[in-house]
Amino acid sequence: MKDSQHPSAEKTMDYASDYKFLSDESPIFSKKIKSRVSGKKVLDLGCGTGEYLKYFGEGSLGVDISQNNLDLAEKNNLRVAKMNLNQPQDLKETFDVVFTSHLLEHLDSPINLLRYAHNHLNSNGTLVVSVPNELSFIQLRYPYYTHNG
Repeated sequence: MKDSQHPSAEKTMDYASDYKFLSDESPIFSKKIKSRVSGKKVLDLGCGTGEYLKYFGEGSLGVDISQNNLDLAEKNNLRVAKMNLNQPQDLKETFDVVFTSHLLEHLDSPINLLRYAHNHLNSNGTLVVSVPNELSFIQLRYPYYTHNG
């Protein structure tokens, strides 16, 4: 569904008020991902306030569409840039890892973003993608996914 057709198309998600659970860091990230990306140069697509970006290595970059999110990330000295990921801009650099969490389902063309991610990976780079699961424990406890949108 294109953003213009979505009931809240005018509203940009503000992670701090719209999408906060009890912890900034998911257990899967803590147990399975953090050790694999620690110290690596990572491109964090849809970085929010930098809740994951802060764990990545030197030269890492987070991009997000929300200026409020970026302002909060910058206060923590994180390298961020504003970008509409429906129309991503070439960054003229590559990364060891491209990371994205709960973003693909918000885009007009997720395939285009995956191509973009591939183009910004080093030759032996890693792509880490997380998408919501409506039957997950988090969804059952804190319902954020509905069939209304």
